[in-house]
This record gives sequence, C-alpha cells and structure tokens, in this order.
Amino acid sequence: AMRAQPWADTFWIYPAVEGGVVTLHGFARSKAMREGLRVLVQEIPGVKAVKDEMQDMPLIARAMA
Repeated sequence: AMRAQPWADTFWIYPAVEGGVVTLHGFARSKAMREGLRVLVQEIPGVKAVKDEMQDMPLIARAMA
C-alpha cells in the first residue's frame, strides 16, 4: 500500500507486522506523513492496530529524500 503512494518515503520507513499489529519504524519527514501512513495502514484488511515508532527525519536525510 505504501509503494502505491507517491508521497510515502518507502526507502526510510520499515513496517513490521505481528498478530495484526503494524509497527512503523524508520524516519518520517513530517507529522502529516506520519498521520497519512497511520491512516493508510489502518485501512489494510486484517490490521488491528498501528504503532508509530518512527523518528523525525534527520536534516541530512531530508536533503537526500
């Protein structure tokens, strides 16, 4: 689902799934992206919960994104 979205930085985000709970690891460039990812993942059939463990994207990584 993330790869289908042009706004999602799939290179910097690493989802893990266990028992229907999706944990998002990695780096998010904004609060809007975090919220968009949460909504996107929540809508996937079988997902029971979404945990946001992402960190703010470092400035050096923003320049590369």
